[in-house]
Order: sequence, then structure tokens, then C-alpha cells
Amino acid sequence: MKRIYSITCMAVCILFFASCSKKDYATVIPADATFVAQVNLADLAAEADLKNTPAMNLLKGYVGLVASGDEREMVRAVLDDPSVMGIDFTAPAYIFETIDHCWGLVLRVSDSGDLENAFKVLAKQQLASKPTEKEDLMWTSLLGDINVAFDDHRLLILVAQQDDVTPATLRRQMTSLFTQEYDLSFPASENMSKLDDAEGSVAVYSRMAALPQDMAQSFAGVLPQGVRAADVEVSLSVSFDDGCAVLRTKMFSQNERVQKLFDESNEHQHKIQGEFLGAASDNFFAWVSMGCEGKWLLQLLKQNEDAKQALFMLERGIDIEQMLSSIDGDVTLVLPEEPAAEGLTKSNFIALAQLDNSDFLDDVKNWIPTAHEYGITLRPNGDKHFVMQAQDMQLQWGVEDKTLFFATPQASLQKAFSGKSKLLASYADEIKSSQFFALFNLQPVLKSQQIPLEAIVLKSEKSGEVELRLVGKDKNRSLLAQFLDMVSGLINF
Repeated sequence: MKRIYSITCMAVCILFFASCSKKDYATVIPADATFVAQVNLADLAAEADLKNTPAMNLLKGYVGLVASGDEREMVRAVLDDPSVMGIDFTAPAYIFETIDHCWGLVLRVSDSGDLENAFKVLAKQQLASKPTEKEDLMWTSLLGDINVAFDDHRLLILVAQQDDVTPATLRRQMTSLFTQEYDLSFPASENMSKLDDAEGSVAVYSRMAALPQDMAQSFAGVLPQGVRAADVEVSLSVSFDDGCAVLRTKMFSQNERVQKLFDESNEHQHKIQGEFLGAASDNFFAWVSMGCEGKWLLQLLKQNEDAKQALFMLERGIDIEQMLSSIDGDVTLVLPEEPAAEGLTKSNFIALAQLDNSDFLDDVKNWIPTAHEYGITLRPNGDKHFVMQAQDMQLQWGVEDKTLFFATPQASLQKAFSGKSKLLASYADEIKSSQFFALFNLQPVLKSQQIPLEAIVLKSEKSGEVELRLVGKDKNRSLLAQFLDMVSGLINF
């Protein structure tokens, strides 16, 4: 028994240290990094079918025009087998941002001698400086001003966002990262496990504030009330499956109060029932739906400045807050065609929502004179149906059974249910397992172009978790490969 115990302990230790050694090169990333991306380059190359793409053959032919002699042979060898550079491309690459806004790239070195030779070749082409040794590190620069340092198992590139950071300051910072204690590195933090657990070729950990501004604003728009972007962290992963590119996002917080708000948000949302699956014809552009309580939806809309302004304008003609507060169930927006450049207010649309009650209809007679004071005409258009006219905008609205609807004249309720979309129907099961689901049909928009996309799907099954999926035209070929085929076709053209 003692022998079995000893062997078991030894096996566990071997596995542990083998696992650590695979990521030992990532110890140059500081633990307080605000953004870290893990990129599996070998997986991406395989998914793109890079070796067999016509673009690779074009690149090899171009090498013969710009290089000669030993340099040309080496570049061609690298294109055939990138590992001859001395970089282990089977190990993930890491891109990170430091707390003082420097961006870094980390690669695992498999042979420092081969890597040094590769930089010497680049130096002959005047693309890099000749490598020199200092403080147990090899130093070089790319394109004159990009600092590069490497040792026997790590390569680090670091650039500053601010122009006032000197090269000498960057070199001191790079030296410090190479020599920092393991406990001060990102692999020692629990956030490293979020990258390791992610499914896909690309995994990202980030503080929300460190994301690109447009992306951060998009995420901030769906945060529960009372949650600040500064308190939120994000993990993302990208994978390529069945002709699709899939981006999965999870938002969370180390702050217990904030995390509780994420959890409580689920209490105000529910799975989509699919009540309005028939509200889109075959050539629709967008179908967006969510299951929720109306009062919760109203507060969510008020967090968005554009939505808040739209609510303010509608409130002059109708009691939109009372109407939204009466919702309980599916809320769906349909865009029959591509929206106008001026935005949703100038586009055709249909909005539908399941009601808990329609008591607000008793107050419509009181809204009519108030709306008139703001230059808005509000008139009946049948039983529980109305038309609101304001300058050049006309909106039909009303209640049909227990459904509240809003529609532009060109996208009437009758037209909405005139012919069901086969594309939308194919997602029915997935829609009913989601709290939020949006499908953008790109076939009518891209039918005359070579872009290999059929649709875009955006969905959420739980508060704080979002999936974005780009659906390719060919389900049997990686979407990366499809895009490379498109690029090759454009180059040949």
C-alpha cells in the first residue's frame, strides 16, 4: 500500500509540474493585468486550413520577389513549418495590457538559438536590429522601435500606448517582468483558470473598463440596475464550429453585492415562449425577442440614453411607461428590412409584447387632449387600435387579444404574420431555451456579395452570459477557411 501511495503521489507531482511547465512562459504577465487573451495559434491555423489555402501559395510566390538567397529559403521554410523560428506555436500566445496601459505579447520559445538566427535574418532585411545579450536576456527591436526580449523559454514584446514613455523605461519594465516572482504573475491568479477552462481557440479575461470603448458600452447597456462597469470583469472565448464563429461572454464581479445583482436579475427574466415566432417573413432582416417583466424592462431601457430619449418623446403622446409596466411575457421586435441610415425611428418595424393586463386602455381618452398640446394627433383606428401622428412620423399601436403592438404603416400587424420564416423556425428550440435571442438574416443583404455569412445570432440563456455567433454559408467548412477563400478569390480577381 505504501508503494502504491508513493507512486500515486509521484504521478500527481509529475502531472502538476508538467502542467505548470507548459505555462511557465506566461509568468511575465503581471497578476494585475487588466486584459489577457490566450490565443491558440495552431488551432486557428488548422481551423483556417492555412496550409491548403490559395492565399498561402500567393504569399510563397511573393517571397521570391522581395527576398533572395538564404533569406528567401528561410522565409519559405518558416511558411512551411513556423517552428523553425524557435517559437513553439503549439503553445498559446498571450496578449495582455498592464495596469499602466502597455500592451504585451508573450510566446513560448522552443529553441533560443534558432530564434536568434531568425532575428539575424530579419536584421539583414533591415526589419530588426541585430540581437545583443544583456542581463541574461537577448534584446532586439522590430521596425526600429518595438522592443523584443527573450530567453531560453520566453519571448516578450512590450509597447506603450502613451508617446511619452521612453524605450529605456520600457526595457526596465520588461526586465522587471522577466524577473518577477511567480506569486506576482497572472498564472498565479484565479483568473488564469478562467482562460484554461474556456472552450475555443481564443480566450480572454478583461476588466470591462479595459475593453474597446464600443464593446464596453454594449456590455454596459445590459448590466443589471445598480451595477457599474468598473465593478465588472469579463471572460470571453472564441471557437469555430460547424461553419460558425462563436463568441461566448460571461460577466461577473469579485464584489459580492454586485454579483448578487447579476443573480437577482434572473428573477425578472424568463425563457422565451416563442409566442411571436410567426411574426417574420422569409426575407426579414432582424427578429429580436426576450422574456421579461415589464417594470424590469422599463428600468433597463432607462439606463440607455437613446432609449431613454425615445421614451421621453413617446410619453408626450401616450403613457408609454404604464404600457411597458403592464408587460409580462415575450417582447419581440421585428425589422422586415435593413434599417434606415437615420436609425430605428425612420425604419419600418413591428414591436410585440405579451400583456399581464391592458388597464391602460381606459386612460387613452385622457391622452388625446394632452398629446394635442405637443402637436401629436392620437385617433382610434378600430377596436383597441390607434394611430399616433407627429409631423412626418406615423405609428400604429393597440391591443390584439393580450398582445400589445406598435408598427409603422409599411410593416403592419397583418403583414407580419402573413408568411412564416423557415430560417427563424429552424432556431425555434434554441430560442425557447434563451432569455434573449436576436437573429439577423444576412441573406437578403449579402446576396450579391462574396461574404460567406448567412446570419448573426445573439443570445443569452442567463443574466451575465451572452453568445454571439456568426453563421457561415457552408456548414461543412470552417468560417475562417471560408473567409480566406473569399480573400483569395478577391486577390485572384
